[in-house]
Amino acid sequence: MNETQIAKVIAKSKRLNSLLEGELAAKALGINVLSDSSDRKKFLVRLIASLEQYIAKEQHIIYVGFVGHFSSGKSSTINSLLELNNTSDERETDLNPTDTSISLITDKKNSQKLIHMVRENSLVPVRSTLIDYDFLHNLVIADTPGSGDPNVVNELIQDFLPICDYIFYFISAANPVDVADIPLLNQKFLKLPFLPLKFVITRTDEFRKNSLLPLADDNIDESKRDKFIGQLISRLKEFGSVGDVLIEDFLFIDNVQQFNINSLKENLYKWSLSSDTQVVLNNHGHKVEFFSNAMVEIESYFLSTIKNKINTTADFLNTASENVNKFDAVVELNNEKFRDLWINGDISFKRALQAEQDKLGSILNFSLLKNFEKDFSVLQQVKMINTVIEQQSNGNIGQFANILYQQIRAAVISFRQDFVKSINESNLILEDIRTIFPNSIKFDLLEDELEVDFTKMDSHVLEYVKLSYQLADQQRVSLLSKIEDFISVLKQKHVILTLEKLYQDGVETFDLNFEKYFDVIEMYKASVLTKNTKDTIEKLRVGKQLDELDDDFPDQYKQLKKQEAIASVYSKKETYTGDTKILINDLEMEANSLKREINGFKIEKLHTSPFFKREKFKVLEPLEQTNIEIQNNLNAVFQEKLLKAYESHRLKYLEFDKMRVKQKKSRFYAIIKWCGISAMIGLATVLIILKFNVSTETTFAWEVFYAILGTIVSGLGGFLYGMARNDLNTMTEKLSTAFTENSKLSFNAEFNDDFFNRLEQSISDSRQKKLPSLEDAFRNRVNFAKSVTDAEVKGVLNALMLINGRLSEIVSKYSNLIVEYQQVFSAVFSSPNANLDKITVLTTEIKQKSIAPSFALINNTKIELERVKEQIESVIS
Repeated sequence: MNETQIAKVIAKSKRLNSLLEGELAAKALGINVLSDSSDRKKFLVRLIASLEQYIAKEQHIIYVGFVGHFSSGKSSTINSLLELNNTSDERETDLNPTDTSISLITDKKNSQKLIHMVRENSLVPVRSTLIDYDFLHNLVIADTPGSGDPNVVNELIQDFLPICDYIFYFISAANPVDVADIPLLNQKFLKLPFLPLKFVITRTDEFRKNSLLPLADDNIDESKRDKFIGQLISRLKEFGSVGDVLIEDFLFIDNVQQFNINSLKENLYKWSLSSDTQVVLNNHGHKVEFFSNAMVEIESYFLSTIKNKINTTADFLNTASENVNKFDAVVELNNEKFRDLWINGDISFKRALQAEQDKLGSILNFSLLKNFEKDFSVLQQVKMINTVIEQQSNGNIGQFANILYQQIRAAVISFRQDFVKSINESNLILEDIRTIFPNSIKFDLLEDELEVDFTKMDSHVLEYVKLSYQLADQQRVSLLSKIEDFISVLKQKHVILTLEKLYQDGVETFDLNFEKYFDVIEMYKASVLTKNTKDTIEKLRVGKQLDELDDDFPDQYKQLKKQEAIASVYSKKETYTGDTKILINDLEMEANSLKREINGFKIEKLHTSPFFKREKFKVLEPLEQTNIEIQNNLNAVFQEKLLKAYESHRLKYLEFDKMRVKQKKSRFYAIIKWCGISAMIGLATVLIILKFNVSTETTFAWEVFYAILGTIVSGLGGFLYGMARNDLNTMTEKLSTAFTENSKLSFNAEFNDDFFNRLEQSISDSRQKKLPSLEDAFRNRVNFAKSVTDAEVKGVLNALMLINGRLSEIVSKYSNLIVEYQQVFSAVFSSPNANLDKITVLTTEIKQKSIAPSFALINNTKIELERVKEQIESVIS
């Protein structure tokens, strides 16, 4: 007998029972509220009791369970077996099926051995019945209740029958296998297949062949009996899980006729004597296994139950987490919407300010013309006047220039005659002849007069005057338009209206986003704080707390949180905006004052009469500069030519002078030559004469004398001949004459007709296309005519400039005002992170109030369940 294994099972079962009786486990497993848990707890208690009974049971005493329907004949059979009929110990028959007690019938000597087997505080009490009967010395007959109550059946199977060593199952031949038998038989074959079972068929009288004869083996209709057995086995198999049932497992008895009672008794007696047999040992092993399996089943149930609850709670927690994540996701999404709102608001606010400043910049950058002549139309008209001046001056230049050019040509011709005469009559045998010729052409002054018509300028100047006044009026109108534009800007209050719109958008966004927060919270409650969740948590005895946490948000609370959020981000603007609007209205009044001032400003158009008349000019007056320029040009050409001629003459003269020096040297050499030749001839002559004479010493001196004298005389003669042959004056005169003729020819060639014709041609080529002096005369008269208009228009423009300056001051004030206004409120939009930090405080508060407590409660519940699970697992391990 494996006592150690039994001890382990009972120790584990007691530890588990102790755990289940604890407050936390009982709460977690619903011991007191869940029927299944309660039944398993009771089953555990019964299992402990059964184990204690089994341990306490005397192992040499055989327990035989009498099991069957309440009318199956169990009590009658006990009376027959123990011969209790008509005695005080006789068992009552046909008991009401509500009797659920078990009677342990044994010899009185075994009374102490049944103390631990008897119990009262259970669904199926166990009582003892003691009689004096030696047959029961080692035997206990357990008369079980015949109730069909499944609880009774369960308790029998789980608590008592495992203690039994054998089972007799009673079935009445008159009522084979009632529906009430099926649960018990099913459970027996399923859970206690190891217990030996015999079917005791009572009222065998039903199978008698001859009712007149006593019931005996030979008076039994075997075919009917066998048919009964077959039908019984089929019915058993039809209704439940039964093992192999053989014919030998059936014992037919009849209590009325005491048929086969002894056979039954013999079976019992044989079993009571086999307490040490292998059968009993095998049954014990099976029972230990049964108790162990029962304990495993209980453990598995509670472990599975706690795991299911953990899983269920985890599902609740996951659902809660998902909804918390949804809330956080909505917060994150809304934060991005807020961020976009503020970033876009910052951009819109800055754009509004920039657009306003652009308009103001356009007004400030508007500049009146300080000089109206910069206007395109005036410039065009001035250009037209200049063109007309040029045309008019050019129209008169021909008359003036013809007279001038004729006089100049005449002067050139006269000069030419004088110059040629100077060439032919002057002594040119000089190195420097600049004093011989005049250095420039001289011109006589002209005294002729011509008339110039200036009246053709009237229409153009009048057009200029008209344009000037129109321009001045246009400047007035433009300035008035700018003032009206500024007044329009002031009326629109674009920056202020933009801020108010951004504030309104912000309020709407806050309202929408916070509604989404509350919607998510409602979704959280709808999905997390469901009846199922509450019921489940309530079974863990925290349902009341969930109900307390399941409070709705009143509209007042929602509005309060929205207002707190709005107030935390959006600074109050009413007072500052109101003061700013008052200042803007003051500026508008000032602008309207300027508008009225300009509207009362009138520009009169004057000077509609002619400006000009005809005037006479001396020819030289407009052409004086031209005359000078022509003279300078002619003289420049002439002087350039003359200087070249002077230089050429000088070079020729130097050559001429060299020739004269050369002539002198040639004459000298010629004289020397003739002297030498004559001397040689004279010497030769003397020597020849002397040669043909006889000489003496005296004559020799004379010979020398005559030789020298002859040489001198001959040389002198040669000198005279040379002088005569090379006359210097003749030679110089001839050279001078040639030089003079060549010089005249050269000068006449340089200053020939072609040269002076070119000079005359240059006069024509230099004809003036413009006559600046005459143009100046026109321009001076036009400028004088324009001066009055220019002065008046300039006065108008100056007055407008003053008004424009005052307008600029007002515009600048407004610009500074809206910049300051924008700076005051820009922090609302330019600090999204700081704003989100403020909102996070509120969303966290809402989350803490609405979600966090229930989430924590469910999470704590899961922790408690896991703690119970760990405790159960520690018991199992």
